[in-house]
Amino acid sequence: HSGNLEDNIKQLSDILVSLQSTDYHEMIKIISLISYQSLVLENIITPIGSGCPLCSGHGSCVDGVCICDSGWVLQNCSMSKATLQELITTKLNVIDKLQDLYVTAQSDELTDFILKSLQQITINPEFNNEQTMTKVKETLDEMIKVETVLTRTQREVFAQTVDNIIEYATKIDCGCVSTLCKDLGNTIVDYLTKIAGDALSSAFPNQPPKTIITSTFDILTAKTTPCDVSSINFESNQFSPSVSLTPKDQAEAQQRCHEAMDVQ
Repeated sequence: HSGNLEDNIKQLSDILVSLQSTDYHEMIKIISLISYQSLVLENIITPIGSGCPLCSGHGSCVDGVCICDSGWVLQNCSMSKATLQELITTKLNVIDKLQDLYVTAQSDELTDFILKSLQQITINPEFNNEQTMTKVKETLDEMIKVETVLTRTQREVFAQTVDNIIEYATKIDCGCVSTLCKDLGNTIVDYLTKIAGDALSSAFPNQPPKTIITSTFDILTAKTTPCDVSSINFESNQFSPSVSLTPKDQAEAQQRCHEAMDVQ
């Protein structure tokens, strides 16, 4: 990461533009590396604190908050709008290539790389916009249409990516007036259903519930029987509510005692 921020971002962009390999594995690995390096850069320059009183020399401190001069962004006014746009443009190009490559992703390894890249791209709301988040969401939309079952790791990364989009929407668009937020509201159940359904597809009756925890939602799934469901304590962590289920008709539950049932 030698050199200034603008040079580092331009270098990532140039690598992406010059990428001409016909080896899909090699391309996805390089694109994944670019996604990771972008995240590293973001974490390095993410402001700690308000930035007051200096505001990086590009703004004024008002009531403990930096008001940036025209052409400067972030809460400490340390990044130019042009540099942020270059980073976002690089992310958009990465997502475009990932969308193209997803069609060819015929292995878990390739899907792993694609999902991890999408998760890394969306981690920091400050370095994204509605366009990047919408493109990532479009890729997730395509994934839930495919009958392929996601592995546990893929389900967890998929969930974290959805969580990142929700975090972005709540921070940038708390009134949910954007098309992205409204579309997310329409598809969130489909995402959770896909993750839960794929988890249940490999579950066996009376195994401990499988749990995925994010900052905005938790997913708990279990395959059980009507006789045993009441013995399961559905609780994702010590801070979440504990849920127990009891069959409404105990006599019917006893009759169907050996039938498997899914809980999500």
